[in-house]
Amino acid sequence: MSLEELRKRILEEAQKDAEKILREAKEEAERIVAEAREEYYRKLRNARRKALQEFIEKKNAEYVSKLVEFNIELLKLKNKMLNEILADVQRELTEFPASKRRESLRILLKESLESGVFTGNVIVKVVPKDSNIVREVVQEYFKEAVTAIELCEPEKLGGVIVESIDREHAVDNTYATRLEKAMPEIMNILNAKIFRVEG
Repeated sequence: MSLEELRKRILEEAQKDAEKILREAKEEAERIVAEAREEYYRKLRNARRKALQEFIEKKNAEYVSKLVEFNIELLKLKNKMLNEILADVQRELTEFPASKRRESLRILLKESLESGVFTGNVIVKVVPKDSNIVREVVQEYFKEAVTAIELCEPEKLGGVIVESIDREHAVDNTYATRLEKAMPEIMNILNAKIFRVEG
């Protein structure tokens, strides 16, 4: 199953869950409002103004409580979906076929070198499993610009960190950092497409 199909399935399941939660919340809210209306008219005819005010406050509190409950459930659902998407993307990134990984690393290295941050040669840091691929890419495309290749922690998932020789300037173009930067956009898509929230 491709990442796109998996994402589509997750989004469809989340849409169903969200619609169910919204439907239940709406039904509950309608029930509460109907109860409040019926009780209001009964109290209006038979009770003092104070009793009526207490009842309305109670129903408002129940309604607010249900809204808070709904928002908590919605937040849990968003977090669950986000964690599932992140896990899928991280798995895909670690399981890239060699040819795709090589091209991806070449593009990330090229972007970093062309960022305008560096004026001279650079040091490239990569995760251990990418070191041989990056050496080949550097040898083929960037040997005049790269002075050394070093290792960085595997948590970066792949990609490159490019540093100036004096270590004063760096561009973090690792998969982990790029994924982190993409998170707000992923949340906007979830909100717009699934939860119908304007971002």
